[in-house]
Amino acid sequence: MQKRDRFLFEEMIMQCWHVTDDVDTIASYVADSEIPAKHQDEIMNMLFGIKSIYNQRFNDTMNLFNELVENGQFRGTEKLYETHMRMIDDLK
Repeated sequence: MQKRDRFLFEEMIMQCWHVTDDVDTIASYVADSEIPAKHQDEIMNMLFGIKSIYNQRFNDTMNLFNELVENGQFRGTEKLYETHMRMIDDLK
């Protein structure tokens, strides 16, 4: 199991970003389908809107993450994290 640290956190954020690739895959499917052009346009506009929203959310999240790392916000939290995880384990 990979160490649960800020690097894993960053990697997980980046993996979430793949939702925009999924939107592209769906858009490609819709474009190649036999759905009437009028409906294709509506669906494509919605998909590209979703993609745009998620891109902005992920950009904002990564910018904040990088700012927190630069400001040392992740230093000294190891003990707090360990305590938090023990509490969660105790609840199981």
